Amino acid sequence: MHIERVHFDEVFDAQAGRGDFSFRSAGQTRYGVHLHSGAIPQVGSTYFFALSSRDDWSSPIGWMDVQTKTISLKEATWLGVLSGLGSFIWLAPFFLGGAFLLGGLSVALAVLLTICGAYCWLLYKFVDRNRRIRKALQEADVESTKTIAFGLATPVR
Repeated sequence: MHIERVHFDEVFDAQAGRGDFSFRSAGQTRYGVHLHSGAIPQVGSTYFFALSSRDDWSSPIGWMDVQTKTISLKEATWLGVLSGLGSFIWLAPFFLGGAFLLGGLSVALAVLLTICGAYCWLLYKFVDRNRRIRKALQEADVESTKTIAFGLATPVR
């Protein structure tokens, strides 16, 4: 993950409902930025962006408005929990039914425990990732430097 501070000198090609825009900052132009909240930064504002890798502006994973200290994430924690739960509800009956038919009640219970354990582990990783993104954005604001690199799952090159 890479954190970058951006002062918006110019914002153009903005589609407010979708959150798509392009901008100029410090002599550099970035095209095709998409913020999932649908918000478009104002000219003159300063944001910190968490990018999955350096110069990957196609989909920032988190951002913070420096003036309001408002942090937004690409994937909200509650949405990730509900999405994972929906997958669990749709897929679990097939695995449990097959395990029960092939191995009986004890095998079905073992499969149920395995599925629940995997869901809990994935949920923990998702919540921890969002927590680390929030912390990185808050720490970047405190240090207020040009660019800061933090390690998550993707190394900065």
